[in-house]
Order: sequence, then structure tokens, then C-alpha cells
Amino acid sequence: MPRFCLDTSALLTLRDTDAVIAAAALHCGATLLSKNPECLAVEGLAQEWLA
Repeated sequence: MPRFCLDTSALLTLRDTDAVIAAAALHCGATLLSKNPECLAVEGLAQEWLA
């Protein structure tokens, strides 16, 4: 059984690099600082949106 599971539906809408960064932030509980408003759709991801 995997140690880490997440709903990837929102991640699939992101570019590869954004998806990897968002998944890593979710995994370690970090806060994501992003200029990509699509990242807001990732549930459970602590984040700050930089306009």
C-alpha cells in the first residue's frame, strides 16, 4: 500500500513542472507560493497566490 495518496484530478490540469511541485508540497506539508491560479483547485494544498 502506498504511503502517500492524493486525488490527482486537479493536478492533471497543471503543466508537468507545476504538478510535480504541487504534489511535493502536498506530500511534505509545505506551503506553495504560486502565480498559477490553476493551483488553487488542488484541495488540501496550503498555498499563497502571488498576483
